[in-house]
Amino acid sequence: MARKRVKSSRDFGSWEEINEALRHIAEINAAVSARVAVYNEEEAKRRKRVDDFCNPLRDKIEEIENGMQAFCIANRPDFGDKKSKELPNGRVDFRKSPPKVTKQKGFTWAVVLDFIRNSKYAKQFLRMKEELNKDAVLAYYAGTEGASEHLAEVYLRVEQDETFGYETYTAVEAQ
Repeated sequence: MARKRVKSSRDFGSWEEINEALRHIAEINAAVSARVAVYNEEEAKRRKRVDDFCNPLRDKIEEIENGMQAFCIANRPDFGDKKSKELPNGRVDFRKSPPKVTKQKGFTWAVVLDFIRNSKYAKQFLRMKEELNKDAVLAYYAGTEGASEHLAEVYLRVEQDETFGYETYTAVEAQ
């Protein structure tokens, strides 16, 4: 079981009481896990029944959509200068998606960037992103005497919280 953070408190008087509390938590977790497993199994069966009913219908819709699209493409002049055609039971239309930049097949983005970097379009098509190197700040903080004061000069500080948690070791069966 994963480590757990504790938000509220309860009074304990001995390590034996803590150990007993961990056992009790493990039992509760086992009971919850067992019930969740039963629910998930029942849900999977329900989902399969729904899918068995719906998938043939979805396939039929896809077949109809493909036929409508083929007909509309073949009869595009009937749309006139409009992008859509209104019909008594609905509307069919052709819409353009927003333009997007893609790379040609056979090239990786790294290769494309390298070509652009060495072309006349470098200044026009490339941008440099400036961001704080937090890993470097943490390394500086860990390895430099008086780092807190130095970081404060540039309005930075390093924070670290300590939280209490627990982990149960015993896996118990739900009763």
